[in-house]
Amino acid sequence: MRADLQKIEEQERVLQNDKQRMLVSASAGSGKTHVMIEYIGKLITEKKVPVKDLLVLTFTKAAATEMKDRLQRKLKQQENSEYIIEQLDALSTSNISTIHAFCEKSLKKYASLIGINENFSLIDESLAKNMQESAFETAYRNFELYKNDLFQIVNSAYKNNKDSVRDIIFEIQKLADVVADKEKFLQDILDNFEESFDEAAQFLLQDFQKVVKKKLSDLEKLHIEDYEVDMRTAFQPILSAENLFQ
Repeated sequence: MRADLQKIEEQERVLQNDKQRMLVSASAGSGKTHVMIEYIGKLITEKKVPVKDLLVLTFTKAAATEMKDRLQRKLKQQENSEYIIEQLDALSTSNISTIHAFCEKSLKKYASLIGINENFSLIDESLAKNMQESAFETAYRNFELYKNDLFQIVNSAYKNNKDSVRDIIFEIQKLADVVADKEKFLQDILDNFEESFDEAAQFLLQDFQKVVKKKLSDLEKLHIEDYEVDMRTAFQPILSAENLFQ
């Protein structure tokens, strides 16, 4: 009960905040959408901010549709007036959308100013995924054919499992897609890869050497001298190695 009361109080503080700039951070299921709709409704009905002057962006089409629907219901609860009717009519063309949809709309609106064809369209997610898979398969075959050194290292690290290599590359791509300078981000990964790989390899070698020493020590306690000598001889190259590729 106390937690619910606290949540309501926090939501109320947001709704009563009249500052022009405000950051609200909240976890899933905390009522963010409800608070946003209430706050936007307040701007429209009390502050008389028209819908056409609002920019409300979400990550998914479903969230954008839900916000429009909720806002429509909220406005319909208001006393009928010419102003409210205008706002309801403006919802269908409002900038309450996904980030991608808003960017597409803006680019098409100013296409002639920036020298692009306004008849472009956003690629479908399933088609984009298919193209990504196809590009990976082509690149993988080319790397296999030309025996690229970096490819050999990465492929060996993932035990020649193409699916694992693909998954890690796609994860890196996801990270690159959300940074401002994608090229610099990817270049930094390449620049730091060799150093990071060497550090990881050294750690693995030292860890394995500790395991071998422990097993040989346990073997010594069994007093099986001939077998112990054979094992120490067999593992000596590993124990004396200074790096994993020696």
